[in-house]
Amino acid sequence: MIEAQACDTENTYPSDVHFCTLGDRQIILVGTAHISRKSADLVREVISRERPDHVCVELDEKRYEKR
Repeated sequence: MIEAQACDTENTYPSDVHFCTLGDRQIILVGTAHISRKSADLVREVISRERPDHVCVELDEKRYEKR
């Protein structure tokens, strides 16, 4: 099992965005409020600027079924 090293907040993003290193991979965590337009805009900005290889979304079952 690989343990994540300390996560850092980039100066160019709000404190809800954290950059973590796991082995040779960088993981970007974006804390959100499910019903917040501001959170949705932040996620779009991070994806647009960072251009990650993969994006994972955590949703509870009820929100998933409403999609």
